[in-house]
Parts: sequence; structure tokens; C-alpha cells
Amino acid sequence: MSVERNLALAAEFAFQAGVELDTASELLGLQRFHAACFHAQQAAEGMVKAALLALDVPFERLHSLDALTQLFPGRDGVAFGKLREDALLLDKLYIPTRYVDALGGIAPAKAFTRREAVGAISAARKIMQSAQAVLKRQQKGVGAGENSPRRR
Repeated sequence: MSVERNLALAAEFAFQAGVELDTASELLGLQRFHAACFHAQQAAEGMVKAALLALDVPFERLHSLDALTQLFPGRDGVAFGKLREDALLLDKLYIPTRYVDALGGIAPAKAFTRREAVGAISAARKIMQSAQAVLKRQQKGVGAGENSPRRR
């Protein structure tokens, strides 16, 4: 894909990520903690994918923030490495927040707490902030050199 196409697609991912984070916050207020957790995960995943697109780093269609954040090269990889616990926390929320059979027959709406939802939103914000910094740098045309994607 061209740089312009990547940045346009990255902007769409980033926009949707912002909507997902807003949704998570709204659901927290409605005490829909399971859904707030899920949308927090989706927000972080979307912003990470936006940053990877902006860097022209190929990624498979997957939902693991841990795996996705390990794809960042150079100093961005180091920065995301420091957020690994946040990525792992959010990874654990992708399936059990939605499926009764993922929790041994307990409805997700009964299983998740305010504390978990607040933690998920906080983790998502940290990851999104780092990804947004990458995206902004690429949109400004900065970022060549050390953080350029590895060529195969």
C-alpha cells in the first residue's frame, strides 16, 4: 500500500479507536462493566493497528495486543515493551467479556466489576497514548531512520 493509503486507513482505525474508548467510558457509567472492558480492549487494539499501518509494519488479522505491540521496531518497540502488562490485561478481556461459555456458564454481565472496567480503560489509555504518538509522528513525516520498519 502507498504511504498515503496507509495513513488514510490508519486515521480510520484511530477514529474508531476513539469511539470505542468513549463507548467504554459510557458503559462504565451505565455499570455495564463487561462491555466497558471489551470496548477498552477494542480501543487499544484499533489504535495499535493504526500506528502499525502508519509505520508500514505488516500484521496478521489477530486480536492480541501483546503480539501486535511486539511488532513495533526500535524505540517504539521498547516503549510498548514497558506496556506489556497492560497489553496482557486487555488480551484476557477479548473473549470472556462476551461469551457465557467462556466463564463456565456465568454471564459476563454478572462476572465483571467496576474495578476491572476502570483498570481496562486505564490500560487502554496508556497503550493508545503510545500508539497515538507514533501515528502523529508518521503523519508529520517524521520517523525515518531508527524506527523505520525492517525490510525483509
